[in-house]
Amino acid sequence: VTEPAIEEFSKSAEVVPIDSVGDDRAISLTAMRQVMLNDSEAGALVVIGGKTARGGHTPGVDEEIQLARTAGLPVYIFGSVGGRSSEISATMTLAERVALNGLSEAANNDLATSLDYGRLAKLILDSSF
Repeated sequence: VTEPAIEEFSKSAEVVPIDSVGDDRAISLTAMRQVMLNDSEAGALVVIGGKTARGGHTPGVDEEIQLARTAGLPVYIFGSVGGRSSEISATMTLAERVALNGLSEAANNDLATSLDYGRLAKLILDSSF
């Protein structure tokens, strides 16, 4: 992204710019994800939506989940929002989802199916921090 874009994003979020790696977008995105998920202040990965593999696209969410697991971060997958998170949630067993974050089966069922995103956010915050 451009410097003006970084400045604009910085008005509403913490921005950690990552240099392009060899002008390769995929490798650069991996570098960004590694920095993001290895940040000492990272507490969890919350997966909401994400691009699917349609049209030959490689979903980044899959890599983010793997990196979060490697970093020892809990992973919370919202299954009702559509996109890649819904695909992943639908293919996982309840026990697999519990193993990602340590929440109860009931809480993980809610993450997979509920449309009450405020309540889901509270559930995650109450359990993690």
